[in-house]
Formats: sequence, C-alpha cells, structure tokens
Amino acid sequence: MAQGVRKGFFYSSIGQIVSAVFIFLFQIILGRKLPAAEFGMLNIMYSLVSSFAVILNAGPRDVLIRNVSFYLAQNRKGYAGYVIKLSYIFYIIFSMIFILVFAILSKWTTYRFFDGHYLYLIIFLIGTILLAGFRITLSLSEAHREFHFFALINILFSLFLFLGMIIYLIIPEGFGLNGLMWTIGLSPLLPALICAIIGKNRGWFPASERFEIKGIYILFISLSIINFLDMFLFRSGSIVIKLYGKEAGNTIAGLFNYVFVPVSAIRTLMIALFASIFPNISNALGAGNFRQAKHYIKRGIQFVSVVSVSLTLFFYLTGPLLMKLLYKKTTGPGRMDFLLVSLFVSFLMMGRLGNRVLIALGKAKYTLIALLTGLTIIFLMPGLFKNNLLRGVEISLTTGTLIYSLIELIFILIFIRNLPSTRKEEPNNEQQIPED
Repeated sequence: MAQGVRKGFFYSSIGQIVSAVFIFLFQIILGRKLPAAEFGMLNIMYSLVSSFAVILNAGPRDVLIRNVSFYLAQNRKGYAGYVIKLSYIFYIIFSMIFILVFAILSKWTTYRFFDGHYLYLIIFLIGTILLAGFRITLSLSEAHREFHFFALINILFSLFLFLGMIIYLIIPEGFGLNGLMWTIGLSPLLPALICAIIGKNRGWFPASERFEIKGIYILFISLSIINFLDMFLFRSGSIVIKLYGKEAGNTIAGLFNYVFVPVSAIRTLMIALFASIFPNISNALGAGNFRQAKHYIKRGIQFVSVVSVSLTLFFYLTGPLLMKLLYKKTTGPGRMDFLLVSLFVSFLMMGRLGNRVLIALGKAKYTLIALLTGLTIIFLMPGLFKNNLLRGVEISLTTGTLIYSLIELIFILIFIRNLPSTRKEEPNNEQQIPED
C-alpha cells in the first residue's frame, strides 16, 4: 500500500536509525581498534565506494522514483514499467563506462588513494557496482511508496557491514584490514537479491509499455552527475585531505573522521525525510495537487532547519566528551572541529533537500550550478591553510556547503511562486513529468 510523507518518514526513520546504529558501531569500534592510518584508509575506501556508486545509480534511481511515482498517480503502469527498464539499462551502461575509465586510470588511482594496493582497486570496482545496483533496486520501494520495505532492506545492508566487523574482532589477524575492505565491497550483494525477490512478489516490476519521454536520455546523465557531485561533496572531507595531505593524508583523514562519523548522524533523519518527500512531491505534481506539493516543500525546509540547529548545538557542547566516550581519546579534534563539521553536514542537508525539490520540479540544472559552486570552494580553499590542513578543510567544507544551500533555496523560492495555488480537477494523463 502506498504511504504518504508522514508514514513514509516514520518507516524510513526507523530503517535509517537502525541502519545508522550498525554503521555507527562499525565506524566507532574500528576507530578504537585500528591505527589512525588504517582507519583513514578504511574510510577512504568507504568514501570512494559511496561516492562513485552514486554516479552509477543516482541518475537511473532519481529518474525511476520521479517518473514511476508520477505515472502511477495517473494509473499508467506500462509507462512506469518502461521507465524501470530504461533505468536498469542505463545502470549497466554506466557500469561498463566506469570499469573502462578506472582500467585506464588504474595505476594513478591505486597509488594515489590505495597506497599501491591493487587488491583495494578491485574491491573498489566491485563494491561500487554492487552498491549502485542495490540502490536502484531499493528505489523501487520508494517509487511505489512502500517505505516499510525500504526500511527493512536498508537495515539488512548495514547489518552485513556490522557482521564483517564482528568477524574482525573475533579473528583480527586472520581477517585484517583486507577483510574489512571486502566487507565494504560485498555487503550490498545479498540485500539486493532479497529486495529483487520482494519486488517481484509485490508487483514492483510492471509490464513495460514503450513511449517517448522528451529529454529522458539527457535526464539520466544529468541526474547521475548531480547526485554524484552531491555524494562526492558529502564524502569530500577525506578525499580533499588525501589530495592535499600527501604522506600525512591517512592520519589527518583519520582525525577528521573521528569527528565526521558521529556528526554524520544528522544525515540519518534527513535521509528518512528525503526518501519519503521526493516520491510524494512527484506524485502530487502528477496528480495536479500543487498545493500539497508546496506544503511538502515548506514542511521539509522547516524540519531540516530545526534538526540542524538542534544537533549542531549538541555536538558543539558535547564534542570533547564524545571523543573521550567513543574513542577513549582526550587529545585531538576539539569543540571547534565539532562545530565546523556539524555546520558542514547541516548546510549540506539543506542543499540536499533543495536538490530533491528542484529535481521533482524539473529544474535539475539549477542544482548543478549550486553544486559546482560549492565544490569549487571546497577543493580550492584548503590551499590557503597550509599550516593547519584539518582546520582548513573543515572551514572549506562549511563555506562551500553554505553557498550550495543558499543558491538552492533562492531557486526554490523563485520556482514555487510560479506553481498554481489550486489543484487541477483532473490530472492530464497525457502530461509528462516537467522537463529541464
């Protein structure tokens, strides 16, 4: 049964919170057990897999959620089935291009990010493709607005990460860092298969009815780029540190992640909101209910603002205590590090909400402008802080995401004013999702 924003947010929140607990324990316990350099390397692998999986799946995933929700509102299941088919075709094409690119760049990638370990490059390629496939299959539950399945399968994915850590704790020498790397690479496989079986039984794969969607192929590519940049921005802290830090990069990345891991809990509640609000805005637009779409947007901005302010204050006040409780460390990152990283994640989540809204409105190119501006600041600004790279990266992340979120909010205010204030009596079944 399709679920609205409230039920969707409730189920998604449960899934995200439980999933976040497993991932949080994975990061925190390993942060205690591993040397800073190995912990930094593990997070570099996790960041790269998470970031590059987005470029493979996010375009097909967003096109799937946006269009399937839209056409189901018009009872055009054949059209929805065709969009699902196209999404998987583009995922396969993107995966083949991804393998080709990193085969060409294998030597540079291996020595720049993996300290010469070609095994880690192979794990990176396998893990990225599997995670992308898992995310696309999971998005079927979002498009059909059956968020209880979205929650359940998300929990399974994080559970496999957690089990890998348990094995490491039992046999640390036999499993080692390589085993933890393989845990990141292979954890999406079984949850993806389970999701596909549930989807087949729930009717998430309707028969395909071919039709023409104006600009659909450009949309796949543009949304892939946009969502890759958004995830890359979220994971950019460790990557920027590695690029600027050279020999000390792994250690500095480890220090950064001591703060980033607990603070990124802010993202847990936000993802639950995004998972429920995006298909419901698209569904409201498909049904011609513009007033409801505006209501979803307004409430989403209010929720992100309240949660961000509350959690930023919390982490600023408790940062040193968290370092002691979580990692048993009394030196290292301090209160100001927690404040800057909290602001970075908060501004990023507001920008992510803007990303979802602008894509649902058919204005994806404007979020691309905001993302490129923010990333330019993040990757250039650390060069001004050669004496304190950690603090310089934190300031750069905060500044870049602030600009990103402000640009998106300005565009949202402009475009929602142009939406009609009344509901259409009968949605136009010939209408297609708004194009950029």
